[in-house]
Amino acid sequence: MEKPFHHCIEYDTGYTGGAARADCNELTGRFQQERCPSAERQGACLVEDFVLRRRALHKYYNATWKQRSYRRTLSSCSRMAVSGRSRSQWIPADPDDPRVAAFDPSSQENLTELGSLSVGATVLVPRHGDRFLHPAVIFSHNPTDPRCSFVRFPDYQSELLFKSTRVLLLDWEVGVRVACPRVAGGPLFEGTIVTMEGPVWRLDTDKGKILVMSRYCRDLRLWSAAGKQEAFCVKRGS
Repeated sequence: MEKPFHHCIEYDTGYTGGAARADCNELTGRFQQERCPSAERQGACLVEDFVLRRRALHKYYNATWKQRSYRRTLSSCSRMAVSGRSRSQWIPADPDDPRVAAFDPSSQENLTELGSLSVGATVLVPRHGDRFLHPAVIFSHNPTDPRCSFVRFPDYQSELLFKSTRVLLLDWEVGVRVACPRVAGGPLFEGTIVTMEGPVWRLDTDKGKILVMSRYCRDLRLWSAAGKQEAFCVKRGS
């Protein structure tokens, strides 16, 4: 049985001489120079350094999720890039890609049926006209239809969603990427949360660090229905 690795680094092109070809980090935090195992591989972060002209693959494993979420791993990969010097790219596990093994990222998401959560819980749900996930608070589980739950968004708009809708618990924190406007109704800027105190947050975007209205932020993930599941109890225009 292979050891419970957190991640392994395979050095690709550009490394010469005594540079290690592979370093593996066990869950204990101890690094070892050894071959990266192939089993239970979840995905890889490819980092390319333009200045030194070298590449490395940071490969992640099932055991990683005992320490942090799949979402945080993707966020960590994006931060490995240094502007003007290097770039990073997340490579989802793909059976047709020899660098990584088969993996379904959605299996790492903390999906929960809306109706099983308590009133007052903050969740990420879809909105009419926008299938991206938005933060909302569960306001009531029995508004007018016992099959539905009433959720309210930070901008005071609301939706009626089926209790069977599988949603995410709000997992935003500093370091997570979101999309937010500077003013209500303004264009959305994608960026990494730097500070999130009060109604005005600071994002690190391609245009530098900017202040945004947190009330109008949305996630960068899309809501995905299970089978033919419908989220909205009330259809648009009804």
